[in-house]
Amino acid sequence: MGLGMVIVIMMAGLVVCDMEHDSPYDPESPDYRGEGSVLGWVKTRTGEPIPGITLVVEPETTITQLQLSNEEGFFEFKNIAAGGCKLTAEKEGFATDSTWLEVKVGGEDTVTFFLDILPQFTFCKITTRHVLDNVHVFFQASVTDGDGPVDVESVIAWVPDLIDTIELNYDSETQTYWKIVEVNELEIGSVENLIGKDCLFLISDKANQKVLSEPVRLARVIYPTPEVISPTNFERVGKNPTLVWHRTNLNYPFTYAVELIDYEEGVPHVTIWVKEHIESDDTSVVVPLDLSPDIYSWAVWVVDEFGNRSRSKQAGFEVQ
Repeated sequence: MGLGMVIVIMMAGLVVCDMEHDSPYDPESPDYRGEGSVLGWVKTRTGEPIPGITLVVEPETTITQLQLSNEEGFFEFKNIAAGGCKLTAEKEGFATDSTWLEVKVGGEDTVTFFLDILPQFTFCKITTRHVLDNVHVFFQASVTDGDGPVDVESVIAWVPDLIDTIELNYDSETQTYWKIVEVNELEIGSVENLIGKDCLFLISDKANQKVLSEPVRLARVIYPTPEVISPTNFERVGKNPTLVWHRTNLNYPFTYAVELIDYEEGVPHVTIWVKEHIESDDTSVVVPLDLSPDIYSWAVWVVDEFGNRSRSKQAGFEVQ
């Protein structure tokens, strides 16, 4: 083999060696980056894409990067340093989730997040109901959950250092959570001890996420009870009776509410008509229903601006 041929072969070998080191994934290449990529999707637990989620990638050796998921819930990070990497998905109203990845040189990791939509309170309150000689405390809350109402595991209420946790019942008709408890059952002494105290509500969902309400406070107890005038003592009336009561004098804003009940002795009473938001200057209302011959009872409530209530004694009448 001639010297010229040897030189040609040696030069070809050098070219081949240089070409092998041109890859950005070759540690001996001057263009070596030692990077991979991470891509994926963010969805609800029911599979709907979630746009606008902040994705944060935190490689162990380089700076943190972030971006938002698009309308399809898709995201992609390129040029992520190889090695350990934490990826986090977060947005207000959703439970934050994260995962740990080992990014490989030239690799492409795919991740799908299924985020829990956090339940939210639309309102919560604590009020009192004064009926005859009894005062009851009424806990009430309304909750929304983007994962559906079945995702709510429980709603509880309590007053720190005064009332232990009370689990509320769910009413599917009004879609609210509530509990009415007689003051004596709370073992707090006088109901006055509750006035002005912080009452807190807590939602727990089936993903074990918890949301705490802002504190709400009991404003007052309405002690005066309104008094009915007529009809009473089961007197006979027409099918559209006029219900009349005495004016109640209070030094704060209030309205009346009237409740008509289908009366049957020994059977739980069923409310068949309610009229709310009657002005405090009014002392009567006409029943708009054409009542069939039967025995009925009725009562009038005083209701303040916070929802506290005080009820009269029930009075009976008979429709001929």
